[in-house]
Parts: sequence; structure tokens; C-alpha cells
Amino acid sequence: MALKGVKHVVISPGSRNAPLVMSFNRIDQIKCYSVIDERSAAFMALGMSKQIQEPVALLCTSGSAVLNYYPALVEAYYMQVPLLLISADRPADLIDRWDGQAIHQFEVFKPHILASFQTPDNTHEKQLETFFQIGIQAVEASIKNVHGPVHINVPLNEPLYDQALHEFEYPKFEFSSSALPERVSDLPVIDPQFFINFPKILILNGANHTTHKDLETLKAIKNSQSVVVLSDLISGKHAENSFQNWESVLLNANDHQKRSLIPDLFITTGKMVLNKTIKHLLKHTEIKCHWHIAENGYCADTFYSHPQIYKMTENDFFSHFEKSLLTEQNLEYFNIWKKLSDSQESQAQLKQYDEYNEFNLLRQFMNALPQKELNLHVSNSMSIRLLAYQAQTISPLFKIHANRGVSGIDGCSSTAVGMALLSQKENILITGDLAFLYDINAFLIEQKPQNLKVFILNNQSGGIFKNIEGPKNMKEANPYLYTPHQYTAKHIAQHHQIEYFFADDNEQFSQKLVEFNAYNGICFFEVLTNSDINTEFFNQYKHIQI
Repeated sequence: MALKGVKHVVISPGSRNAPLVMSFNRIDQIKCYSVIDERSAAFMALGMSKQIQEPVALLCTSGSAVLNYYPALVEAYYMQVPLLLISADRPADLIDRWDGQAIHQFEVFKPHILASFQTPDNTHEKQLETFFQIGIQAVEASIKNVHGPVHINVPLNEPLYDQALHEFEYPKFEFSSSALPERVSDLPVIDPQFFINFPKILILNGANHTTHKDLETLKAIKNSQSVVVLSDLISGKHAENSFQNWESVLLNANDHQKRSLIPDLFITTGKMVLNKTIKHLLKHTEIKCHWHIAENGYCADTFYSHPQIYKMTENDFFSHFEKSLLTEQNLEYFNIWKKLSDSQESQAQLKQYDEYNEFNLLRQFMNALPQKELNLHVSNSMSIRLLAYQAQTISPLFKIHANRGVSGIDGCSSTAVGMALLSQKENILITGDLAFLYDINAFLIEQKPQNLKVFILNNQSGGIFKNIEGPKNMKEANPYLYTPHQYTAKHIAQHHQIEYFFADDNEQFSQKLVEFNAYNGICFFEVLTNSDINTEFFNQYKHIQI
């Protein structure tokens, strides 16, 4: 694996995996990290892989330890992040014989894995090349076309520690790199009649890792104003929006206004988008034409629109598209969006933003962040939505990250910790109280990243459920959805020896925000708010008429 470029392995303790621990730790090209909780470890590896855009390995012992990888694995599968899951196993003859930590591990992740491998049961010197080839195949499978997780199951017989005092010798084998398939697609024909047939063009950028070249061409298209460009927060293109408040526009628009926003030509990039309104609107619409740009040739057809897939880089596609736009100026569709955007912005400005609630606190927090390149992590549920409705506060210098494939609130902190460990930049995590409490083992590591700061919005409940229509009609909503509690992060910070800032009113918030931004090292900043006041303000914002 080291020969194929694997540099990082996150290891959780156990006995059955001891020979593998020794193998990885004693090779100079690989750095190992010890993380007790397998679920947290897997999300940390996910964050590491997202940071360096390379496969990161995980290693655990046998039994239920393996299954704790599953939440991060499915996130990696749907977000196309390369992970190498290595599980030690009992020999096959011990399975289903009431032997400790012996379960069916091979292909246990089958529905959500790109490839599964199992090494031979009885290992001997002649099989070393087999092990080598499995490692090579696994790495290649994780980054071939569509990236994602791969599982290697390694049954090991006892004794497990007989080589502990020996020097390891790593045999050398030859391997040939697999040739990548050619990515050839015909570019669409855009002639003078094209814009007559498709006057309303919308580009929607989903979750993705974006290059500077992609941004340059997209910016030129956006500036032409003949196309509307909308970008998800974690598309890597959040600064390239025709209208930064587009998610608030969709939140506030009435049905007639929403229908006027339906495009004739719909162009998508990346993967999933968070905004439910645009998905609902376009899923229930017959779009004339949908193109999806994906270098790996894959599209999940989110909108049930049977898209034409162009298997090429976004830069190649947009460069071709931009050349055609330079001779065509159709501003009608842009102006429909602009009218609604201007109206929403002017009405939103009438709101009182000095009230102490989480919407306003996040606004102040974002405006106070340093204007420099940094990684901004946002946990799922309410945090990411509140930020989306205040996208105008996000600096174009920030790179935004979130577990938006299939994950709920689990693993948000662990993923941020993993990215921070391999990042040279400052990392800021914005999270809710439940997401934070759910993943406190993220901080149960020896070497905590000193370039990570955590901002905790604590409304002492699952506040998001008070902001959507359905739960309020359920007599069971409290406590089973609202989950009220009295916990804070104070004692967690003390336990982990992490600096802690706290505020529960505007005066405290202003003071502690200055101290938080000035602090050099890992720290928590928790703001305590009233869930009912938060809900009342958000409902007012949600019902702005434009």
C-alpha cells in the first residue's frame, strides 16, 4: 500500500489486529494514528481523505469493532471518498462456533463498498505476493473512476505476537499501474438556434472537490448573466453564485414564483445538493433538457430527469459553453431571479438582527471570522441550513465541508478533527448541541489538532424539529424528537483539557467572540439559546413575502 501512495493509517486497538499494527507502524512511509472508538476513527479517516484527496486506511480488530466503521463507510460511498478498511478476523473455522469476536466479516459491507477482498486463511511465505497484490488491487479499486471505500478482511491465526521482537523485512514485488480509461465525450452542439430553444438556463453545482480552472470558467459564465449559476455550500463553488441568497429566495417564494424559476436547460455538476425546495420543484417538473458533467461518468439522477452525462472535466465543458455564451445575451431568466433576489434581500433587511437567537448569533459569528483561507466545517441538521440562509456572510476564501452524503449528526466532529490533523490551515467547526454531544469521542485522541476551533449552538434540544411543519402535530415530539436536555460542553472541555468559552446573552457573546478569535489553539465556544425564541424568529424569516 505504501508503494501505491498510502501515507496514513488510523488504528483502533485490539489483539487480533496486532500483526497488522506492527506491519504498518514499522514502515517509514506510513504515519499511524491511534483512535480508541472505531466509529470516530472511521470518520477521522474520512476527514483525512477529504483533506488530501488520497486514500486513507483504517485498521481494527475482529467482531463488532468492524461494524462500527459502517456509518462513515456509507458516507464515503455516497460522497465518493476513497477509504481502505482493513479488518483483522478470526479463522473461518471459528465462525458460528460461539468463539469470541467471531462474526461473518467478509463482504459484510457489500451493498456500500466498491470492492471486497479476503486474504488466505493460512498464511505462509509463499503467499506474501498474494497479500501484496491484494493491497495493490484494493488501492486501485478505491480510486478507479468513481472513488469510494474498499474492504480488506484479514483472517489471522494465533500466535499473534511471535514477531513482536523481530525486525520486519518488507519483500519487494513488481507491479504495473493500471492505465486509466480515456475520458472522451462529444461536446454538445451549441449553434445560433440553441438559445432560442433553451432561453432559461440553470447551472446547479452539487457537492464536489473543485479546481481553480473550474472556478475561472464558471465565473465567466456567471458574469455573462445569460445563465443563472447556483452552488451548494460544499460544491467548492459557494462564491460563484449568481445570487448568494438563492436558498432564501426558494424558502420565501410562493408557488407561482417558484414555477417561474424552472429552467429549460438544466446543467448539473458534482453530487448531492442539500436544498429540498429545488429538488422538490425540479423532480415534479418535466425539464426539456438535463446535462450532467462528471469526469467519472456517473450521475445518480437526483431529479428523475434522465440526464445526458458528459464524461469530461468541468473546465473542458464550461470552456466550450462559455465561448458560445459570449455571442448570446439573454437576460430574461436572470432578471426573473434578480427581481426575487432583490425583493428577498430588502425584506430580510427589515428583520431585527440584534435579538439574542441562534440565527443572529451565527450571522455575527460569520462576520467576525478572519478574512483568510480556512476550512469551515458545518455539522448536519440546523447548523448547515442556518448558514445556507446567510450565505452572504461566507468569505470566498473559506473552503466549506460537511458530511452531506447520507450521514445524520454522527461523525461531524470526528471528520473535522481528521481534516484538521492533515491541514496547515485554521479549521472552524460550526455544530449543534446534539451533533456535538453525539460525537464527543472525536476528542479522545492523544494528539489533538491545535488548528481546530469549535462553535457550538446549544438550544438544549433538537431545534430543527421545531422549525419544520410535521413534528408539532405529534404528541410524541417531546421528548422523542425535541430531545430536551440540560447538558453543556463545559465539563467535556475540562475533561479533555480544551479551552472553553461560554455566552448566554449578547454582551457575553460579543466579549467571548473576540477572545475566541484571538485564542491560539484548540478551543470550544458554546452559546446557550432558547429553543422557542429561535423557532419564533426562524418562522418569521421563513414567511418573508417577496
